[in-house]
Amino acid sequence: MIALPITLDVTYTFIGNARDIAGTPLEGARILNAPVPSLGRDGGFIAEFPQREPMLYLLRAGDLLQCPLTVRERRSVVLLVGQVRCEPLALDRLPAPIRYQARVQRLLNELAPVAGRNERNVMRGGAR
Repeated sequence: MIALPITLDVTYTFIGNARDIAGTPLEGARILNAPVPSLGRDGGFIAEFPQREPMLYLLRAGDLLQCPLTVRERRSVVLLVGQVRCEPLALDRLPAPIRYQARVQRLLNELAPVAGRNERNVMRGGAR
């Protein structure tokens, strides 16, 4: 018998709906900790991660947000989190492994040309 190594890739797929603290859907927000499309009109998202993530990090109109990913139901390999409430986050609180990804740096740098307001919001973590 010949033993051959087998590599398994595990992914965690989260499905949910992101809202700000006022309950407004976060349409168009960009997920920072996964290279996936922007959130839908209703704040809906599907995000795949190589590990189980406790938090979703978003960038929307110059504001950084964090959203807890509490699993409400599991269907096979899909984790349903339902509606998640996102709160403002200061840039220095964004975990370094996420903050220093090239894709995230590019998204943050794209804010620079926009009339100063958005860049300052990111630097302050979305405070207005």
